[in-house]
Amino acid sequence: MKKQLFKKLIEFLCKTAKDNGANEIFVDSQLHTVPFYEKLGFEPTGEEEKYDIGILHLPMRKVLL
Repeated sequence: MKKQLFKKLIEFLCKTAKDNGANEIFVDSQLHTVPFYEKLGFEPTGEEEKYDIGILHLPMRKVLL
C-alpha cells in the first residue's frame, strides 16, 4: 500500500513538473529505493554518493516525454 502511494505521488510530481515546462526531473535515491525509481522510468546519472549520516544515494534522472 505504501509503495502505491509513493508511486502515485512521484507520478503526480512528474506530471506537474511537465505541465509547468520541465523536460526532466532529478532525484537522489537511497540505494534500496533504486529499483522503485527505475520502474517509474528513472535512470542513474552518476556514481553513488554519501549524504546525511553516511547513507549512500544514487543520483537519478527521468526525461519527461
